[in-house]
Amino acid sequence: MLKYLLLTFLVGKTLLIGKIEVEGVKALSKSEVKSILRMRRGDKYYPPLFNSYKQNLLEELKESGYFDARIIEERVKEENDRVYIYLKISEGPRYILNSVQISWESEDTLFFRKTMNILYLTIPLPYSSALLTKKETEALDFLRNQGYLKAAIERIVTRDTIQKRCGLLWKIEKGPRYKIEKIEIYGNKTVRRAIIEREIKIKVGQYVSPSAILECIRRIYSTGLFKTVYHTYEYLGDSSVKVLFNVEERKNRYIRFQGGVYPFELANINVELGHRNLFDNNQNLSLRLENGFELFNGFAKLYGELLYSEPYFLSTPLKFNLKSFGGTSKVDSTSFAGLETYLSYYWTSKSRSIAGLQWRKFLKGQYSEGVTNKFLFSTVLDKRDDQLYPTRGYVVQLNLSRAGGVLGGDYHFNKYDMSISTYVKIWKPKGVLALRFTSGNLIPLFSSTIPTIEKFKIGGDGTLRGYRYSEFYAISIYLINLELRSTINSKYGLCLLTDIYPQIGGKVFFSAGLGFRYFLPIGNLRVDWAYNPHRFKEKGYLGNLYINLGEMF
Repeated sequence: MLKYLLLTFLVGKTLLIGKIEVEGVKALSKSEVKSILRMRRGDKYYPPLFNSYKQNLLEELKESGYFDARIIEERVKEENDRVYIYLKISEGPRYILNSVQISWESEDTLFFRKTMNILYLTIPLPYSSALLTKKETEALDFLRNQGYLKAAIERIVTRDTIQKRCGLLWKIEKGPRYKIEKIEIYGNKTVRRAIIEREIKIKVGQYVSPSAILECIRRIYSTGLFKTVYHTYEYLGDSSVKVLFNVEERKNRYIRFQGGVYPFELANINVELGHRNLFDNNQNLSLRLENGFELFNGFAKLYGELLYSEPYFLSTPLKFNLKSFGGTSKVDSTSFAGLETYLSYYWTSKSRSIAGLQWRKFLKGQYSEGVTNKFLFSTVLDKRDDQLYPTRGYVVQLNLSRAGGVLGGDYHFNKYDMSISTYVKIWKPKGVLALRFTSGNLIPLFSSTIPTIEKFKIGGDGTLRGYRYSEFYAISIYLINLELRSTINSKYGLCLLTDIYPQIGGKVFFSAGLGFRYFLPIGNLRVDWAYNPHRFKEKGYLGNLYINLGEMF
């Protein structure tokens, strides 16, 4: 390749890809073939590089069982500084895996049956290296989590080129089983060692489990005090190891900015200042200010909150939270201030429950005045495969509250709302159907009125795109959001969207539109355009545009 680059430099001629046509490949989709060849129209043409991509394509076919795949015709035509490439490939028949043998290369048979169950295959079946790799990974993960850190599986495949069949032999070597002899922590300079130790749930004397260690790392990360956490092993003999946790601290004080723009309608700017380790025990104190304003009418809302959080409250796994808040809203025609305290418990890394009390005083308002005392409960069950860009799984959120009654106050009601979001991969690599259903109800008690701020607000980004922010207020809600998401490449994606709001006993409001995604490490930059057909006759209406960070659901 260096020789070719030197020649190109001396001659001064650069050839570009005009077109690449591949014929005869049925085992892979066109997009998969393109991703393997890694050359697009307009790219520079380097023959050595292209030759390596051709071999990668043949290797990919062999990985799928087409061991006889070969190039039977190749044409490279140069025309007007462009190169036009044609490949014709003969896949040949797909080999069938018709025998599997396992050699247990250890004297003891501990975990033999479990490992066999993981590696079990129903034969005959078409050969697939991806399937075998998945089985091997699952078996190795199991053995290593039992302490066999050096477990290995060797795959030997024999082929019958006449019958087009193949046999598989797995050689399994468990190696020694390791116990934890020491646990050490390095890198903490200002954070107390005890804060890290309480997040480490592995113990000296236990067999080493990489998955348990990764859970410890996740817990250490979740404190918010560290920007880097990783582990290493130090082997102390044939059966014991030292586990070393290495951390790099973050600055305790921080400031964050976040914003969203709904062009020609509303803009939000959020500022948060905080301290992650206030009293040297991972207590967090944060001040958050949110300012919303209409682009042509000025101020819309202002909200602020001061939140204190303390993990391991009274030496329990509960997290204590105390929040004071206040705000004023032109949309709701009210101003308020209040206090809220609640306990939260994370029963998995992504699922949690909270229970608490809230006091809110309406300072002035066109529709609300007086005091609201509420009991709060909320729970989230998150089974998504990825929180930033989920492709499968679901998340359920349930919120319950009871105002008044024995708690006193001027308003008495029960309120609940539940949302269920589900994600289904409908094509590869990332074609996803995302659906969210939201239901809620407000039930007044003792002939009480309902404060406007407690009613469900529908309209704008987050609920019903294409409509004005908080265009509808309701005591009952049914809302459907549907998106068809697809990636263009590793950086960009597109989305078709529709939102539906059927009013109880009334007509159905809905919108439809398009979305663009730019993928960032911290989340997706989301640009959605939605059209409201009920405003079709409105002069100058061209739909609503929303710009935000992260998916709507």
